[in-house]
Amino acid sequence: MADVVVIGAGITGLTLTERLQQAFSKRNRGESVICLEASDRAGGHLRSDIVDGYLCEWGPSGFLDNAPATLELVDRLGLGEDVLVADDVSARRYIFRNGRLRELPSKPPALLTSGVLPLTGLLRIFLEPLIKARRHGTEESIYEFVRRRFGKHAATILADAMVSGVFAGDTRRLSLSACLPMVQEMEIEHGGIIKAMARRRGSKSPTRQRSFRQGMEQLARGLQRRLGPALKLESAVDTVAGLGARGYRIVPQSGVPIEAGVVALTTPAPVTSRLLGQDLPQLTSGLASVPYASMVVIHLGYHRSAIGDLPQGFGFLVPRNSGIRILGSIWTDQVFPEHANDGRCLLRVMIGGAHDPEAHDLDDAELLRIARREIMTTMGIEAAPVFNQIHRHRQAIPQYTLGHKKRLAEWETILSQRPGMHLAGSSYRGVSVNDCIVDGERVASRILQAMEEPS
Repeated sequence: MADVVVIGAGITGLTLTERLQQAFSKRNRGESVICLEASDRAGGHLRSDIVDGYLCEWGPSGFLDNAPATLELVDRLGLGEDVLVADDVSARRYIFRNGRLRELPSKPPALLTSGVLPLTGLLRIFLEPLIKARRHGTEESIYEFVRRRFGKHAATILADAMVSGVFAGDTRRLSLSACLPMVQEMEIEHGGIIKAMARRRGSKSPTRQRSFRQGMEQLARGLQRRLGPALKLESAVDTVAGLGARGYRIVPQSGVPIEAGVVALTTPAPVTSRLLGQDLPQLTSGLASVPYASMVVIHLGYHRSAIGDLPQGFGFLVPRNSGIRILGSIWTDQVFPEHANDGRCLLRVMIGGAHDPEAHDLDDAELLRIARREIMTTMGIEAAPVFNQIHRHRQAIPQYTLGHKKRLAEWETILSQRPGMHLAGSSYRGVSVNDCIVDGERVASRILQAMEEPS
């Protein structure tokens, strides 16, 4: 018997468990929480390999320093001294356009000479402040929003590249309000995006990418150490069923069933659907239908002396209409030099996503051939890599398609009929590391609040 069972030890589940463990310890009422993880390691997509001096991230390569919840978690875990801040050069970003890499300007006027957009597309962008704000109305896709405010060239080139890189998604299917709520808020509050950017400029410190000396998995390992025996690895769950007023029965694939007053499922939505079975058919059918984009991450390592001068920056993205199959590349050794030092160059190449699901099933030789060919096309690197590593993710990034927020509200209504059951994780309110940590904190707060209320 446990007071709370958390299912899934990705970053959301780990954060949620740590927050509850900390609160229960302070309250000293004998309350308990355990976290069940099916695999033999914690962290989900947070996985870092260090091989031959190259640090390869399977999943997220960092986090932005604009989320207090994440920064506070790092401090609680005593990881502050191991935090890396991205090199200043990483502020420079590129897009592959008309046969070569072009630097994305940090300020709109510089677009005029960037070569990123045709003249008609540039002129349309500068008309954006004159476009009437839409503060109410039907939900828009990211494509519809960007085309309405900035024009079709911005939608098919800039927005497409950004969405492919961040969400591995299709701008015409993804919901703006679900994926980029802050952008919608900028239009509502300020009447336009350029107006909002002008008013905010200088009011906040610029955000920076951060990571850890041993990679993003160091955050997961810090949480694992903090949780101790409360984290149960290789503890796959078969089903979760309601017991009425007694709470929930968690049946493992092996071992003794566990009863708990509260259960929090942080697994991907389709997995959560399977665990709940037919107990809540309206909820489980919805969760099962949440689409995911697959992704393949290919790391290419070089001796810097063999590849000559390269552009300086974070990396580049590729619009889908460019005739290039890869989604883009992050230049790891420039962003975090500690992750590939002593004359090493490390490129992290992404391929797949919603537009190219077949890429996941290509064999390693073909993936490596595509990556090398297109790095030569985009960056001019002809030398063979001295190191490579390939990571496949069948369910890499959940796709918040049109109607996502409405469906989420409906699921919350269904859950309200089952006190003590909670859903959290990247399937619902954000896909970044920061989003997942915030969601874990959110659910922990709700659980603690409910436990204080009279039954």
